[in-house]
Amino acid sequence: HGVQGHAAYAGSFHNPNTALIKAADLLGQYDWEGRDKGQTKTQFQIIAMNSGDFGASAVVPARAEMLWNIRFTSEWSPEELPNTMKALLAYRPALYDHVCVEANLHSVSLPYVTPYHGHLHDVLREALNRVHQGPPQIDMDGGTTDGRFVQRYYPDAEVYEYGPPEHGGLMTDGAAPERYTQEGGMHQVNERISLKDLEGLVRDYAKIVSLYHKR
Repeated sequence: HGVQGHAAYAGSFHNPNTALIKAADLLGQYDWEGRDKGQTKTQFQIIAMNSGDFGASAVVPARAEMLWNIRFTSEWSPEELPNTMKALLAYRPALYDHVCVEANLHSVSLPYVTPYHGHLHDVLREALNRVHQGPPQIDMDGGTTDGRFVQRYYPDAEVYEYGPPEHGGLMTDGAAPERYTQEGGMHQVNERISLKDLEGLVRDYAKIVSLYHKR
C-alpha cells in the first residue's frame, strides 16, 4: 500500500509499485532451495500483478498487488513460508512498512516423499528394466501430482508416478525432431503426447501389473 498522488510531485505520494518490486526481487533472490535434499527445488514465482490505471499515466496508485506462488518440498511447512517472507522483509523497514504478506494456507497441497525402496519400487525397476533393457531413472523431479491425495490418507503407501517425458510431446509436420523435447509438455500450451509414447505406456503398465501380482 502507498499514498496516491501526481507523479510530478514526488513529495505528495508514496509509490507502492516501487516497494512491491523491491520486495519481489528480495524474495526471488532468497535461497529457498538451501534446505532441499534431493527433491525438486523450492521455487518462488511471480504469477500476476495488479496496479494503477493505464488510462491515467500521471497518477501514482495507492495500492499494488502481486500474486506469488511457492512450490515447496517436505523440508518446509506451509506456515514457515509466510513467516520466512515476513522475516526477510523485516530487514528492510522501508519495504516491511508498506508490503503486506498474506498466505492462502487452505489450498496448499502438501508435498510428500516416498523412499526409494519397497515392494512397488522393486517391481517398477524390474518391469521397466525388462521392457527397456535398462533400469529406469527414479527421481523427485516434477510438479503437481495427484499422488498427494493418496499419501494424505495412506501416509505409509508407496506412491510413484510413471509416464511420458514431462518436457515436450508436441510433434508437428516439418518440425525439427529436437523440438519434441521442448514444446507441448505437461502443463504447457498444446499439451499432448505422441501415439508412440502412449502405446509404450500401455506395454509398460501391463508388465508392471503382471510382475506386481507375481511377487
